[in-house]
Amino acid sequence: MDFMNQFNDANAQATFTAEEVKKNQFFCVLAYLGILFFVPFVADKNSAYAKFHANQGFAFFLANIAISVIRVILAFIPVLGAIVGWLLSVVFFVTMILLMVCAYKGMAVRIPVIGTLEIFK
Repeated sequence: MDFMNQFNDANAQATFTAEEVKKNQFFCVLAYLGILFFVPFVADKNSAYAKFHANQGFAFFLANIAISVIRVILAFIPVLGAIVGWLLSVVFFVTMILLMVCAYKGMAVRIPVIGTLEIFK
């Protein structure tokens, strides 16, 4: 997990209390499973930890939609499209697992480029 530390937002993580991390761990892991990004916010609207992972889950969901569109476009290119589409899927899946593990550990890993998007305040 040392690799993920470079994406950890220490300022955001400093706002999390150990109690809220323990209370919302499961819900924050669910935030990275597609449309379930809103679950942590619904579970605890006052938790900075839950809001952070709900926002990151939403950004990840939008990235998933964008990657899906790219995969559909690439499907029209016979062999190369299939290979690149498969590689995108694998990278996306591995990223999802890493984000889920970091959420469970109480880390504030911000997704590069799109991680500053905030809908839950």
